[in-house]
Amino acid sequence: MAIQTSGPYELRKLGIGGVLDQAIRIVRDNLKPLLIIVSPMLLFAIINGLLTVYLFPGVDPSTLTADQIAAKQSAALTQGAIYGAIATVITLLLIPWVNGSLIHFVSDRYLGHEITATAAMARGWKRYWPLFWTQLLYIAVVTFGFILLIIPGIFFIYWYLLSYQVAVIERLSGYAAMKRAKQLVKGSLIQLFLLMLVLTVFNILLGAGAGFIPDLNIRVVVSGVLGQVLGLVSLAAMVVFYFSCRCKVENYDLEHLAAEMAGRDGEPPSDGEPPRAA
Repeated sequence: MAIQTSGPYELRKLGIGGVLDQAIRIVRDNLKPLLIIVSPMLLFAIINGLLTVYLFPGVDPSTLTADQIAAKQSAALTQGAIYGAIATVITLLLIPWVNGSLIHFVSDRYLGHEITATAAMARGWKRYWPLFWTQLLYIAVVTFGFILLIIPGIFFIYWYLLSYQVAVIERLSGYAAMKRAKQLVKGSLIQLFLLMLVLTVFNILLGAGAGFIPDLNIRVVVSGVLGQVLGLVSLAAMVVFYFSCRCKVENYDLEHLAAEMAGRDGEPPSDGEPPRAA
């Protein structure tokens, strides 16, 4: 049964098409505040791309001697290692805050609650360390899975993919968030795999359009903006899929309807409170 929230979206168990439809509508309806929230990652992506172009410009090998080529390759490797390490650290630091803020915003809007970009970013910051810990644990578990002949790593990716959504919406973290995520996707792994496949193909096809821009600097800027917008759709889709799984596993749509009829706002509990019982 489809439950119409107090907003313009339907809360129920959804197929892949339904998840994508709801995600695109959420991003379309809330593009401005979503772009404000994602602006730190967008700014970093653009600066990172422009610096990469500046630090490693294309050079015609035909104009260089063998010794010059070897020297440039050695310098590029050193610069690349240092710059790559710095960029990786900054990315790992930004992701928990920005993604946590986006999940807060999208989940509230999906359930029909009013929320501003600044409020979502403040709430995302409050969940920074639990999200950071969950992120590190997820990466470690998936990496370990790939060491075990790859196949376990693939399963771990999908079993624990909703850990971020659980960590934000249900106030869990680390192993507890991953265990809960696995519980939610039980029976929906094929659907999750197909959803991720569609999103990946969608991002590749649309993102490839920026490659036809002749000016390299403009191409970097357009790619950064386009990548973040496409990332918003993917993140919104995962939030919608999270609620779809809850509707399937524990009839969350009926619980939400009962809460609204009882006059409660239905928001997740504040930090420090246990998540609402299923």
